[in-house]
Amino acid sequence: MINLSRLSIRIKIVAGISVIMILAMIFVATYYPSKQEQQIYEAFQIRVTGMAEMIALSTGIAFGLEEYSAIIETFDWAKNDSLVSYIILTDEYDIIFAEYNPDNISVLEILSTEQDSLMVESGFLRCRVPIEYNDVERGTLFLGYSLKALQQQISYNSRIAVIITSSIFGLGLILAFILSHLITKRLKGLQTAAENVSQGNFDVSFEDYGADELGVLAEAFKTMINSVNTNIKLVRKSEKRILDITATLGEAVCVIDKNGTITFSNPEASKLLGWSREELLGLDLHASFHDHSTTHAEIMHEECPLNPTNLSEKKQHQHDHSFQDKAGNSLAVSYNINHLSHANESMGWVLTFHEITERKQRIQSLNDTKEEFRLLSEQLTESDSVKELLLDIIPMT
Repeated sequence: MINLSRLSIRIKIVAGISVIMILAMIFVATYYPSKQEQQIYEAFQIRVTGMAEMIALSTGIAFGLEEYSAIIETFDWAKNDSLVSYIILTDEYDIIFAEYNPDNISVLEILSTEQDSLMVESGFLRCRVPIEYNDVERGTLFLGYSLKALQQQISYNSRIAVIITSSIFGLGLILAFILSHLITKRLKGLQTAAENVSQGNFDVSFEDYGADELGVLAEAFKTMINSVNTNIKLVRKSEKRILDITATLGEAVCVIDKNGTITFSNPEASKLLGWSREELLGLDLHASFHDHSTTHAEIMHEECPLNPTNLSEKKQHQHDHSFQDKAGNSLAVSYNINHLSHANESMGWVLTFHEITERKQRIQSLNDTKEEFRLLSEQLTESDSVKELLLDIIPMT
């Protein structure tokens, strides 16, 4: 089975019109010739029957009045019809007394024609009529009419019907191609515009599509593009404003969606992580710069504390952790991550972080100093103990 939905509109239009035209051709090529054949045949029947009855009547009167010259005149009159193939007259004893048979058709075949019949046989319309005078049968008339003209007329009519229907079919196909071209041309224009819009190019132009359904569709599409373009400009304006605001912050800001993909970042984030803002957009937070802990042990994505599935929407998450920059260097950070929602629908998360390497170094330096003081204190304590021991051992002088 052919999937009609996969066929182009042009093929559907041409195929649909072709099917209709073919059905019309079959109807015209079969119905009208047969109808005309029937009409011509009925006309021939009337013509042959009328001629036979007229000849039989004239012959009967000529027999009754013994005016045999009238029979000759009647024969001569009938011979003027080129379609008359034979005329045979027999008396009451079935003896032929007058004959017109230029094509030498078998007499036995002629005389076998059934009584008072009109029949088609061997390309002839055969007729048998009794010859009567004063209700007394004086003989029989056999008349044969050639159907060659009828067959030629039928053949001619069939050829004319085929020529006319073929011409109509050809004209229909041409009109179908023109119509389908006009429709698909405008549809391709809409398709090109849609492809440009899908690629982010909203500066598309539309030709005049008219006032039909395609024109209404094109106008609606144009309105939609203008509306989308306006909204995009508003979003970009809003995004620029947010970017300008976040650019003044001393903290890095990233917005991630529900899947952990970065959808927004400020210049401070690019500065700390080494990626440009364009490079950061679309990156996976965990896979890009949160693969390792401070001990460089790999953290599974499912166990990542920044994985949205591990975050609670009802509280703020704040931790010290270690990120990686673009070059793979470890970066000590302190981060906050807050849930972002609108109309009770989760929109993602806002991640803010700043580098704490210097702070950690100070803390480490303080810790080291404390340790030195502790060791020195222990040493001094030990020194005092030794001094006291020496004083006890060495006598006073």
